[in-house]
Amino acid sequence: MARSLFPSVPASFSFPVRERARPRVARRTWRLGSVGFGYFAALADVVAIVAAALAAAALHILAFQGSWGGLETGFDVGLIVAVLVVLATMHKGGYAPARYADRSGQFAAAFPLWNLTALAALALAVASRAIADFPRGSLALFYVLGLASLTLTRRGVATALAQL
Repeated sequence: MARSLFPSVPASFSFPVRERARPRVARRTWRLGSVGFGYFAALADVVAIVAAALAAAALHILAFQGSWGGLETGFDVGLIVAVLVVLATMHKGGYAPARYADRSGQFAAAFPLWNLTALAALALAVASRAIADFPRGSLALFYVLGLASLTLTRRGVATALAQL
């Protein structure tokens, strides 16, 4: 048995260990952190919006035998709107994992954002005649397809986050 440095305290005496008041709860975290999740969610939004713009242009070309130059303009329109959506979402902190915790609220979050960015970008483009190769019918179809693809993509990202 070891000798105690304090003669009045027996060597077998030990101080009681204080237990924690709360048990530690394991939190689910994304492996790349919240910043990595933000990049992933923003990239998913960009891909969804550009795909919707290309689909709207392709459907118009197939239905009315239009020129294939509309695909290039569709890509440009989709990319511009996607950048505006990502910037607006970043401005209000929308790519935080906590905002994707509930799958059911994704439409309510995407609808006003999509209205603001898509309609503003498309109205400016039509007014300035910057998108002469992109027909107005395709713009209406892009609005509907873009909203649907943005909502479904965000719901998919929320589902993937919930399963981690």
